[in-house]
Amino acid sequence: METLISKISRFIGIRMCLFAIAYIPLTSLQAKAGMPTQEHVMAQMEKVANWQVARTQHMTHVGRARVGSEAYGRWIQGAFYKGLTKLAERSDNPFYETWIGYVGNAHDWKMGKVKYFADDHVIGQTNLWYYRRHKNEDALTPVIETFDWLIEQAPDNSLEFVAGRNKDNVHNCQWRWCWADALFMGPPVLFELSAITGEPKYADYAHKEFQATIDYLQDPKTKLLFRDSRYFDKEGKFGEQVFWSRGMGW
Repeated sequence: METLISKISRFIGIRMCLFAIAYIPLTSLQAKAGMPTQEHVMAQMEKVANWQVARTQHMTHVGRARVGSEAYGRWIQGAFYKGLTKLAERSDNPFYETWIGYVGNAHDWKMGKVKYFADDHVIGQTNLWYYRRHKNEDALTPVIETFDWLIEQAPDNSLEFVAGRNKDNVHNCQWRWCWADALFMGPPVLFELSAITGEPKYADYAHKEFQATIDYLQDPKTKLLFRDSRYFDKEGKFGEQVFWSRGMGW
């Protein structure tokens, strides 16, 4: 059965996309040859966001990863909402910030289901952004609870990425940031949490674990990052080293 949030996202998406279709040609005509105008760039960003918002619960275009892609607290939607906060800060349209608040409240601002897994921490960046702007304690509390628990666990697993998954369907090394993408998903939440609460323990933990990951995954010669330890000895088509561009870009 289609949920209320699914129905609303579908309805809003249709209306916003119709607006975008009407608006984009005008900005395209105004744009001069060469670099696009700020207005044109913003219109394109809003067009993409409108398309995505309408499909957050209807990702029929996604194949095998559809279930995970539609899960609110996991990394795919977490990364999207992180981007949406940046658009909300820059757009004159209040819809984006309103939508972030609506979706967060609808999910009780919960973090992802695996408390130690960075994939399930990235949504916390949106929680803290919303708390900064609205002082909504419901958005802050789950983030504090998650990282208080994690710091108390003090995981010291090896960062080596080995085969096999645990009961959470996660590799054991992923109790820590043993893959490059985790550096985008985890540390920013902890540093921001320290800034908000005044508690240094979150930033201290992030700094320690961030440095451990850099020391482990960074190639000493190129200073680029391997995705994880499985890539240390991999070679590309021409014998080149294989680095993780998405992780470094994030």
